[in-house]
Amino acid sequence: LKSFFFSCLICLTNYTNYRRVSLEALTPVSEPFYEIKEEVTQDYTLYEKIASSLNLTENMRIAWECRQNGLSYPEISRVLSRAQATVYEYFIKMRQRYTAVYG
Repeated sequence: LKSFFFSCLICLTNYTNYRRVSLEALTPVSEPFYEIKEEVTQDYTLYEKIASSLNLTENMRIAWECRQNGLSYPEISRVLSRAQATVYEYFIKMRQRYTAVYG
């Protein structure tokens, strides 16, 4: 009985010591992660060619650039300080001009 108690005491002591080990001590320190970002150059020559061939007004060009950047028609109307219907008309005219030039 004494040896059983002694072996349980040793197991309990080892278990308690095992539980006290910090996880930080067990996990290796990793090196810092550095992400190398490549500069992506985009070619806008086709975009500029189309824009110049459509003979856009300044507001139409701004509306087109806003749309290319993901703005909605209501947002574009606020940028231009124009009615939303006017912005719709800009895009209708741009589509008509594009169809006339490029078919």
